[in-house]
Amino acid sequence: MKKLLTLISFICLTTAAIAQPSTVQQNQWGVGVIAGEPTGLSLKTWLSDDRALDAAVAWSFEGKSSLHVHASYLFHDFELLHTDRGAMALYIGAGVRYKARSGHKDRFGFRAPIGIAYHIPDNPIEIFAEVAPIVDLSPDSRVVISGSIGFRFYFN
Repeated sequence: MKKLLTLISFICLTTAAIAQPSTVQQNQWGVGVIAGEPTGLSLKTWLSDDRALDAAVAWSFEGKSSLHVHASYLFHDFELLHTDRGAMALYIGAGVRYKARSGHKDRFGFRAPIGIAYHIPDNPIEIFAEVAPIVDLSPDSRVVISGSIGFRFYFN
C-alpha cells in the first residue's frame, strides 16, 4: 500500500507542472488520493458547472481487508459557502459500491456521499472530505458509514 501511495503521489506531482489552474469546468479530470475508509486512488470528472462523476479504487480496512470500488453521481452547491479566494462547495450524491473480500462473499450496495470540497485558487488542486452511508444488499442487507478525506490534481 505504501508503494501505491508513493507512486500516486509521484504521478500527481509530476503532472502538476502541466496542469491548468483549478476552476470548475466541464470535461475537467481530477486524479488523487482518498484516505480513511476506504484508502486509495480517487478520480473525478466534471459534467457541468455543478455535476460530476466520482470514483475510487481503494483498500477497505473494515472487518477483513478488501478491495473497495465505488462510483457516484454528485450534485455541487457553490452558493451555500462563500470564500474570499477559491471555490467551496457542499455536495451530495448517489452511487454504487462493490467490495471484494478474500475468503468471504463479495458485497454490493448503494452509497449516498455527502461532502465538502475546496478548490484552491490559481492551482489545479481540490481538497475534499466526505461521509457516505452505504446500504449493502448482497450477500445480506446491512447499513454502514464510510468517511474519508482526500485531494485531487486537475488537468484537461
